Amino acid sequence: MEDWKLHAILHIVIPIIIFVLSFLYIQELSLLERFLAVFLGALIPDIDHLIYLKYIKFRSFREFLLFNIKSDRYRRGFLLFHNIPFMTILSISIPIVMFFDLFSALFLLSFFIHLIYDFFEDRILIRTTSHWKFGK
Repeated sequence: MEDWKLHAILHIVIPIIIFVLSFLYIQELSLLERFLAVFLGALIPDIDHLIYLKYIKFRSFREFLLFNIKSDRYRRGFLLFHNIPFMTILSISIPIVMFFDLFSALFLLSFFIHLIYDFFEDRILIRTTSHWKFGK
C-alpha cells in the first residue's frame, strides 16, 4: 500500500478508535458532542496546510490533497500546529482542561493524537523531524 493511502486511512481510523474508546471513559457527553469533539479535533490540525493554497496554484482540490499527503515539501515549511512547542502546550493543557470541560479535553486529545501520528509518520517516512522545531 502506498504511504499516502495508509496516511489517509489512519487519519480516519484513529479518530474512530478514539470515538469508540471515549465511551469507556466519558459518560457525560452526548453522541453528537462526542462525535464533534473527536472528528473536529482530528480534522482541524491540518488547517495549517491551507497556507499552500496562497503560494501554489492547484488545478483541483484533489491535487491539493495529494500534494499534502504525498509530498514532503509542505513539511519543510512552517506549519502553525505541526511543531514541538504547540504539541507541548497541548500536552500540558489536556489534563488541566479535562477538569473543566470534557468536550474541549476530548477535542484537544484528538488534536494531539493527530499530531503525534504525523510526527512519527515523518520520523519513519522522511526520516527527520527537524522541521517540527519552531522556526528555522
